[in-house]
Amino acid sequence: MDRKPELLLADSDERSRTLCRHIAEELNCTLLIASDIDSVLATIQHANPSVVLVDARAVRAPLDLLTKIRTQSVRIETILIEQDATTAGAVRAIKAGFSDYLGKPLDREALKRSIEEALERHRNFHPSIPTLEQLEKQAIQQALAQAEGDKIEAARLLSIGKTTLYRKLRQYGDYKRRRRGPSRRSA
Repeated sequence: MDRKPELLLADSDERSRTLCRHIAEELNCTLLIASDIDSVLATIQHANPSVVLVDARAVRAPLDLLTKIRTQSVRIETILIEQDATTAGAVRAIKAGFSDYLGKPLDREALKRSIEEALERHRNFHPSIPTLEQLEKQAIQQALAQAEGDKIEAARLLSIGKTTLYRKLRQYGDYKRRRRGPSRRSA
């Protein structure tokens, strides 16, 4: 059986809590409540929230909280809620890394849509860390570019033997062995 997604709300306003409780039920989610930075972080350590909703008044330093959440998990979607929402505030919040920015009083449909989108991003999360093979191929391509195509110089830049470089180039499909001397077909 799949676990229900968990929403973590850091807000002391009872109207916001009630609204979030109803939306969580509609979206088949579990709602967790926190009141400050410490309780948010403790809840994240013990639970596995998909989305964290942060009221800027309940959590005095929402940017600090976002940074601490990101150190625990980059997968958690975080939505900032602010009483006096402004366009400049929205730009700052999104640039800082919040998934969305909503103003109070909360609009039911906007909140539901924001949570649904955050849950979808959480479900479809793919880490952006390249594989070692991708990094190796990229390093070889950069060394070849820096060495202007000279494979021996590229091998020296990479601190590997030329035989290793040629093997890696064949492995990645970037190198075909050229025959020396006259072509056997011309005879």
